[in-house]
Amino acid sequence: MPHASLSLRIHTPRQPSPPCRPGPLPSLAARPAPVCLQGPAPAHPATLKAPSARSLQPLPLLVRPKVRSLPNRPSRPARPARPALALLLVLLAGLALLLPWPEPVLAGVAQREQAYHGLFDAPCRRFGLPKDVALAIARQESDGHPLMINVEGRDMRPQSLAEACALVDRLWEQGRSFDVGLMQINVLWMRRYRIPPRLLLNPRNNVFMGCFLLAMQARQAGSLWKGVGHYHSRTPWRRDRYIAQVRRHLERLRREAEAGWQS
Repeated sequence: MPHASLSLRIHTPRQPSPPCRPGPLPSLAARPAPVCLQGPAPAHPATLKAPSARSLQPLPLLVRPKVRSLPNRPSRPARPARPALALLLVLLAGLALLLPWPEPVLAGVAQREQAYHGLFDAPCRRFGLPKDVALAIARQESDGHPLMINVEGRDMRPQSLAEACALVDRLWEQGRSFDVGLMQINVLWMRRYRIPPRLLLNPRNNVFMGCFLLAMQARQAGSLWKGVGHYHSRTPWRRDRYIAQVRRHLERLRREAEAGWQS
């Protein structure tokens, strides 16, 4: 027989409720902290501490931002750095204007051949070039004529410096392709290094610029004779033909030098 659960209810006399008196408001610490959607709940003002000197220092940049180019716009290739010798060339060109021109260079062919040889000494030493190779290039390019101007394959030999200056100024303004002077410097190099063509009518400037370009081409090609070919053209058959022509001039110059020493 299951036991019946008994419940005992005790009746106590009802106490009267105390009168309603206004009590103190709950403290700020007892209030629930407000909800912050962007971070943790703010601390109580009484628990805040003054920031230390270490916390005021900027945080190190752990991850560098990546700069991405626009997908539809191709990135611009980096411009090659121009050699510092270009600035030196401009300074030397301005200085050369103050120096007297070698008068024998403007005279006859025999005197001209003897006069411009000395102009190759300093540039060849500076750029580490064989002087006879540079002389052979000058003979191939201009036959030793300091005012030689080649206009798109046509050789022109002005009779005076004033005529040559007027011609190169006109070609420069027209945007024509032309070569100037002993080493036949092309207008492409003049525009790249911002050299007025009149400066290259001075044989000293022209030889310096030609030796600079020859040394640059030889350094890029990895050998002197490849640089000689690239001085004229990078097309293989034009380059090889030019190298053969310069070699023939070099052999003649060496034979002439030996004949001069023997006499």
